[in-house]
Amino acid sequence: MCRRPFRRRSDWAAVGIHTWSGRSGPPSPRRSTRPAAARSGRCPSPSRSRIPGSVTTSAATPRTRCCAPNSPRCTHSACAGRTRAVLAVHSTHPYALDWEDSHLPAILWTVPGGEPTRRAVAEVLFGEQSPAGRLPQTWYRSDSDVTTEPDRDTVAGEWTYMYTRRKPLYAFGHGLTYTSFSYGPLRLSETQLRDDEAVVASIEVRNTGFRKCAEVVQLYTRQLSSAVDQPNKQLRDFQKITLSAQAGRTVNFLLRASDLAFWDVRTHGWVVEAGPHEVCVGRSSEDLVGVATITVHGTTLDGRKLADGPVPASSADLSAGIAIVDTDTDGRPVMSPLRPEAWLGFRRCSTTGAQSWAVVATNTGGRAVTVRLHADSPDGPVLSLLAIPPTVDRRSVTLTAGLPSLPERCDLFVVFADTGLRLTTITFATP
Repeated sequence: MCRRPFRRRSDWAAVGIHTWSGRSGPPSPRRSTRPAAARSGRCPSPSRSRIPGSVTTSAATPRTRCCAPNSPRCTHSACAGRTRAVLAVHSTHPYALDWEDSHLPAILWTVPGGEPTRRAVAEVLFGEQSPAGRLPQTWYRSDSDVTTEPDRDTVAGEWTYMYTRRKPLYAFGHGLTYTSFSYGPLRLSETQLRDDEAVVASIEVRNTGFRKCAEVVQLYTRQLSSAVDQPNKQLRDFQKITLSAQAGRTVNFLLRASDLAFWDVRTHGWVVEAGPHEVCVGRSSEDLVGVATITVHGTTLDGRKLADGPVPASSADLSAGIAIVDTDTDGRPVMSPLRPEAWLGFRRCSTTGAQSWAVVATNTGGRAVTVRLHADSPDGPVLSLLAIPPTVDRRSVTLTAGLPSLPERCDLFVVFADTGLRLTTITFATP
C-alpha cells in the first residue's frame, strides 16, 4: 500500500486487476476524469473501457492457482514512461504479484463492490481517505509456494498463515497506510495462566507520522511444545485504533485460558494443553514487534496409544484426498479415498505391544483394493499390506495382518492404493 497520496493527474497511472462473477460480463465504467487506468481481468468477453486513455485486456481462460492473468503484460504497458504507478487489485482471492511488488511503488487491494468501491478507491488514491484495511488471507509469491496436492487438509498442506513454512509475499493481517506507527514493549499482567483465569497483554502504540490514521493492532499466540501438531501462530484478538499525528495510546488485550483451547481429535473434546506459550503483538502475522512468554497450566497430553483400543479413521491427525462420506450404525464417520494414493496420518503413536493391525472397511468397487501401512511418511517404509476384497450390499469386513517390530514411538500412515473403500476404524492388537 502506498504511504502518501498522489495529487497530480500527470504523475501517476492506476493499473487494475479486476475479477468478475456476473454472467453478462464486467460492467462498463462511467466516463471519468480520473487518471488513465489499465485493467487486466477475467471476464466472459472482451469489453472496452470508457475511461479516456485507458487500456483494457480480458482473459477468458480460467484462473490457475494464484497467478494473475495477463498482469505483467498489462502493467508493463500501462507503466511505460511513468515514474510512479499504483496497482489497484479488485478481487475476492489472492494473486501472485511478485513482479508487481518488485517494480511498482504501491499496490492497493479491495473486494469488488460496484460503484461505491470505485469511489472509495479513488478517494484513497487521491488522499481524501486513509487506507485502514488488512489482508484476510496469505498472499504467496508464486504457485511453487502452494502445495501440489490441493486436497490435503490444512495441517498436511501447510495452508494459511497458521501452518505455512514459506515466507509470503504479503502476510495475513498485512496493510499499510499514510503514516507509520511505533510499538513499545509488550507487558503481561501475569506469567502463569490456569483454568478460568485470564491475563492482560498491554502495549503502547504511537503514530509517528504527520497524519491522523488507523492502525490494526493484532494479538497472536504460539504454543512452544505440544503432543500434537500446533499452528505456527494463531490470531486471538485485534483492535482497530485511530491516532492523531504524534499521538499514542496503550492497547490492552484480555487473553483467557479458554482462548487457548483446541479440538483434540483423539479425545473428541476441547483441551487446554499444559506448556509454554508465546504471546505476540504486531502489525501482521509476520511483523510481530512484541513477544512475551507465559506458562499455561492445563491438561497433559500423551501420545496416541495404539493398544488402548480401536482408532477411528476420522481421528487422523493428517490427511490427503480423504472425505467423510457417511456415518455407520454407531454414528461414527465413514472415511473414503477420493483418489488413488490418498492417505491418513497418525502422529506420535505409542506402539508398545502392537503386533498386528486390522481395518474395518467396505469395498464398493469391483476388485480388491490394497491398503498399506507406512512408517514416518506416506512414502516411508511399508510395514504391512491388506487387500480388501469387494463386498456385497456395503457389508463391512475386517481384515488383519501382522506387524514387524516397531519403534516405541513413530508416525504411521494408512495409504489407499485405489478408490472405492469406506473405512471406519483401525485396530492395533497385542498378543
